[in-house]
Amino acid sequence: MARKYAPNAYVGFPPSSWGGDTNAQVVAFMNAVGAQGADFIVEQTLDRDAGCIEVTPQPSYCARTGTGWYWDESNQHIPTSKTI
Repeated sequence: MARKYAPNAYVGFPPSSWGGDTNAQVVAFMNAVGAQGADFIVEQTLDRDAGCIEVTPQPSYCARTGTGWYWDESNQHIPTSKTI
């Protein structure tokens, strides 16, 4: 539809985890809905800021696993050795 009504517009798709639990399942799902015809693929970012992750007690919707959520002081390396 985008190619028909807006032929000069770029069309993009965000990967969707609705397609499965593995990368292969998500890729197969995205191909099934036509994402291979897109001009670009966009990865969505987390909709929470650092304050949500740092608050104690942490709300369930802010839960994360692992360490190293911040760039180092020179903004050159990620992840850092800092943990929350």
